This record gives sequence, structure tokens and C-alpha cells, in this order.
Amino acid sequence: MNTENLIQINESGIYLFTSPKKLSVSLKKVLIFTMHSPSSSSTGLVVQSPDEHRGDLLYKLDTLWTKYSKLDDVNTELIEGKIFGEGDKFSSLLLSLKGWLQRHEIPVPASNLGKLLPDHLFLDCASGKVGIQYLKNDGEQASHLISSGTARLRNTANPIRAEVLILSTNRVLRTLAKQCVEEQPHWLATAPENFNESFVKNLKEENRWSVVLVFDDLIARPDLVNWLDGISNHNPNVQFRWVGAQIPHPLKQFKNCKLLPPLEPVLLPEFKKNLNHAVFDSELSSTSETWSFPRRKRAK
Repeated sequence: MNTENLIQINESGIYLFTSPKKLSVSLKKVLIFTMHSPSSSSTGLVVQSPDEHRGDLLYKLDTLWTKYSKLDDVNTELIEGKIFGEGDKFSSLLLSLKGWLQRHEIPVPASNLGKLLPDHLFLDCASGKVGIQYLKNDGEQASHLISSGTARLRNTANPIRAEVLILSTNRVLRTLAKQCVEEQPHWLATAPENFNESFVKNLKEENRWSVVLVFDDLIARPDLVNWLDGISNHNPNVQFRWVGAQIPHPLKQFKNCKLLPPLEPVLLPEFKKNLNHAVFDSELSSTSETWSFPRRKRAK
């Protein structure tokens, strides 16, 4: 990006800039929300640090909305938001942000909340376009203070290998879920397009899945419980995860069935974190052993 007219932002707060200004913000410790309408040459920005309260975020959002929506060249029906930062640090704030976006009916066409080593965000205020720069993973630089023989240099444990079954009638959700799974180097995803006789036959024969993701668009399927029951009988270690607002009552009979948040941009970090937990729970179940101890003899 051309550094002319580049402004460096180093503190949390509310910002509103117009063309030809360009911004640079460090992504290491903050959550960033941008607001832009294609009709406008201005862009609004909220920068939130993890030690600030939820109320601070909502106040900033309301203030920015009031100021930005009153600009002469802003069409409020076209306003879009973008969200950036390390999502795991802001999971509770992201829920508040999602609710605020829904109330104001602001779509989020782009977000980046789960990438490794984020460094800087660059924002072109005239167009609202955003660029992300990542830190280089320099192995020598990262480990030059580690002495030989330490844990850093020992052999690591074998990576967890997992296969995930994705059940949804929605092609977009299947694609997004498959991407979330297969961004892990040793994970594979199966996402059937339909649930015909061959699918049911394969379902009864397979027992390799660590996790089965069931999306809430299948809530009306009368055969869903039978599917999950068959999978559970073949593989007691399998973890079921219902992706939606709440687990339906019929699925509560499965002790390994837990809730995952909807697969939406704002909740993506939480979704991935809970998916990791599900794979870990499956691995733990399959490798755990029950130790039996002899009963203590009663004194005569």
C-alpha cells in the first residue's frame, strides 16, 4: 500500500476519516470494526482493546453509527461492516457485536478472526478496502534464546488425526464447515450432498468419524435420531455437535451431543475452538483406559 497520507493508530477509540487518508493499525492486541458505505468517501473505525468493558464497545458502536450515518454522502441502506483481530481474545465481545449488527441490519461481507500471527491492518478510507499483513514465522529468530536440550527441541507428540462428518442440506454451510475442518493439516471432512439410500447404507457401515456436525436445517428430519443412533452404536467415542441455537430435545439422549455456535463470520473463532475441543474429546475417549484395582480384603 502507498504510505502517502498513511496515519498510524495506536490507541483504542472511535475514528472517522475521509479520502485520501489511509490508516495502519496493529492487530496484535485489539479488535477492529470498520463501517463503510459504497456511496461515501469516508470510513468509520472502532478499535477495542481486550481489557475494555462490553459497554465501552456498544457505546463506541452507537457513537460511530450516529456520526457516520449523518454524513451527506452516506446511504445507510448500503452500510457494511468488517471485523478483524484475534477472535479468541474477544469471544464475549463478538457476541455483543453480533447482536448490535443484527439490530442495525448491517451485513458483514468480510472478517478475519482466526488467522495466525496477524500484524497490521491497512485501511483505505475512500473505498473501505482493507488489507492484512502477517508476521513472518522466522524459526531461527523465534528460538535463538532456547538452549539445547530444552523441551522446545524434543520430539513433539504425534498430531491428532480426525475425520469429521458434516450433515446439512445447505451447500454454503457444508462448504464453510469443510474449510474449517480441513484447514487443520491432519483432518478430513465428509460432506454428503444428499441423504439417499446409498448414504444411509454407508452411514451404517462407517465408524471412523471423530466428530459429526449436525446443522439445524436437519431438525425436521424424522430419521435423524436413527442415523445418529447407528453411528453411536458403531463408534461409542464419536462426538456429536449440534450447530444452532439450542440442542433439540430428541438429541439430548446422546451423552456426547453438545452445542456449537452457528457458522457465522462473527462466531467463527468460537466455532473453530469448540470444534477443536470436540476432536480432543473424541481422541481422549478412544485412548482412555479404565484401570481396575483389586478390592481391599476385609479383616477377619
